[in-house]
Amino acid sequence: MRGVAALLVVFGHARGDVFTVRGLDPAGSGLLRLLLLPASFAQEAVAVFFVLSGYLVGGQVLRQARADRFDWRVYLAKRLSRLWTVLLPGLVLTALVDAVSRQIDAGRLASLQAVHGDGVGQGLCNAAFLMPTRCLEFGSNESLWSLAYEFWFYVLFAGLTIGWYAARRGRRLIALVNLAVAVGSVALFGVQLLVLFPAWLIGVVVAEVQSRSPRRDAPVAPVWRQRAGWAGALALLGAAFLASNLLKLGDGVRELVIGLATVPLVWLCLRTSSVPDRGWFRAGEWLGSWSYSLYVFHRPLVVLVVVASSGWWGDDPRASTLALYVIAAVVAVAVYPLYRLTEHHTDRMRALALRLVGRAPGSGPRHAAPRHAAGAPPAGSTSVRAPSPADPA
Repeated sequence: MRGVAALLVVFGHARGDVFTVRGLDPAGSGLLRLLLLPASFAQEAVAVFFVLSGYLVGGQVLRQARADRFDWRVYLAKRLSRLWTVLLPGLVLTALVDAVSRQIDAGRLASLQAVHGDGVGQGLCNAAFLMPTRCLEFGSNESLWSLAYEFWFYVLFAGLTIGWYAARRGRRLIALVNLAVAVGSVALFGVQLLVLFPAWLIGVVVAEVQSRSPRRDAPVAPVWRQRAGWAGALALLGAAFLASNLLKLGDGVRELVIGLATVPLVWLCLRTSSVPDRGWFRAGEWLGSWSYSLYVFHRPLVVLVVVASSGWWGDDPRASTLALYVIAAVVAVAVYPLYRLTEHHTDRMRALALRLVGRAPGSGPRHAAPRHAAGAPPAGSTSVRAPSPADPA
């Protein structure tokens, strides 16, 4: 799901840039509109990231809070090492690639309206996850906005959750401190954080329902019924994508609609004990393993390729449609080596970050914890080792 969602974002940005740089109408008509359909859902795809992130990260926070073994230092070390391992190189790459694009054709680069602030201050602001509310996205990399939302979702939800459990356990000071952290995250980033937060919480709800619904052995459903379930879940999500796109839903509403429509597909994934042994599925799974890198690195590379090649396909909309998919493929191939240099080493960076905060990888908090927290998770909970997206992210 993450891999396909990331690819949809790449298609969407390639479509916008290819058609904009030639002054063409990206809406299309007839067959052309159908061919452009996969490149029409970049915004909707981000909502899928939010739901998956809420499930993976928010569910983990709930399990740790319930077991009284949450540690802010470990939590932030894991989250920041995951995000910064790709984001910081992504900022450097953006600066370098934008400089090349500007040398090739500054006019075309400006026509894409892709260049935002690109100074050191802007880069630091993006590294602190304060875009787009306190500063613009760095350079041409406008995709970075969702990473900032992701990070502050992490802080906001952890503050609220740990504060709630601390209050229930009579630890008033800890409850007040965590509540202050939650309120401070909204004050620092901006109230816009609350607009998209419900979509992220949908994933948390899925994790909570799963933890309270331990898996039981059940008769295997007929193949036709299984296929009907998957087809129905995919059709629902596809219909939500189309409705969002055609109705031009605004921020918040769009993410909420897509988030709710994503739930059946996520739930089917969670309740399925085996995965299809098919090449297309394995390819998507492989793409999902480096989808975060694809999300962070693709945008400046798309701009560079469009600026360098915009004169090659002329003003023919059909040629432009073909060009956008070729460009997306070229960029995806170019991103993979960057993934090997960055995201591929996330575990090492996480281990280093944990050592810096005084926690050996795999160790728990030093304070006393309930007996069930020392070993296996409490009954009914799930142990999911998973990245955050955007953790696409």
